[in-house]
Amino acid sequence: MKALVYDAPKQFSVKEIPTPEPKAGEVRIKVLMTGVCGTDIHLHNGTFIGKYPLIPGHEMVGIIDKLGEGVNDEYTHFHVGQQVTMNGNFACGECESCKNGKPLFCEQLTCLGCNGDGAYAEYMVVPKKLVYDAEGIDPELVVFTEPLACTVHGMDVLQPKVGSDILLIGAGPTSAMFAQLLIHGGAGNVTVAASKEFKLKLLKEYGVNDTLLIDRSDSKKTAEILKKHRPNGYDIVIDATGAPSIQELCTGLVKKGGTVMFYGVGKQNSPIKLDAYDVFERELTIKGSFAQVNSFAGALAMLRSGRIRTDGLITHKFKLEEWQEVLNTHASDSSAHKLVVIP
Repeated sequence: MKALVYDAPKQFSVKEIPTPEPKAGEVRIKVLMTGVCGTDIHLHNGTFIGKYPLIPGHEMVGIIDKLGEGVNDEYTHFHVGQQVTMNGNFACGECESCKNGKPLFCEQLTCLGCNGDGAYAEYMVVPKKLVYDAEGIDPELVVFTEPLACTVHGMDVLQPKVGSDILLIGAGPTSAMFAQLLIHGGAGNVTVAASKEFKLKLLKEYGVNDTLLIDRSDSKKTAEILKKHRPNGYDIVIDATGAPSIQELCTGLVKKGGTVMFYGVGKQNSPIKLDAYDVFERELTIKGSFAQVNSFAGALAMLRSGRIRTDGLITHKFKLEEWQEVLNTHASDSSAHKLVVIP
């Protein structure tokens, strides 16, 4: 089979490798489509939690091609030809974090596509516990299950109070879904600020109350725009950019007793300036949202119901052999929104 293989950061090629055979309790999936995530770019550069050699890719939809021995039992009923997706994140179940009910902080957390082989390949083999039925849903919708699951976890961490006035900075595909979850979660007002007009227009169609066009390279002007919009501050400010220059603005944008969430993936070891006395005096709350391990069922339910819209998000489709073009498009094409790879 063909697969995109990274031998090391920035060292990749599309290779012919043996098609994997499913062992007992495993399912082989023929990959139909894999979404490109910002995490893939971090892995390309050697940051995040990459383990090489590696086949990246963790946002997938595919068709069951072969079942390993003992997959089906009284609880499991998969069949060849069934459309599925997979949750690539799973914990060991034995470390201190797992035993304390915190599997996301597992000391041996496995993330297929990050520290285990993923879905930029024609086929992949997955333990049955990670496979989810996606029959009857458009594949171009199913491919958003993993990023939506991450936003579901973000909502679980944030726990926004009904009626909150919320600012979300960043309008990428994940932000577009996060904004919709905030709306459905009872937010009084959702404002999205971003640097691309076409993305903001789409979010307005999704139901966002206010949109603000900003220039992320000019943090001073950005701060002026955001403060002018809410002179008394927001209840919640969410950074989905991962940009330190934007993150440094967040605590200055919330009301007394407000909450700041760092949701976007930034560069590792990138400290930001923070006024600790301001956090102390105004009793601010700072939260982070890393990933997810158990939010797939909820994400799929919202996609099935049509409650979360993704129409208009996919702008570019690529073949596996066009990975360098994927990187170029992500880096410099101002018209790009969600990119997908079709093996």
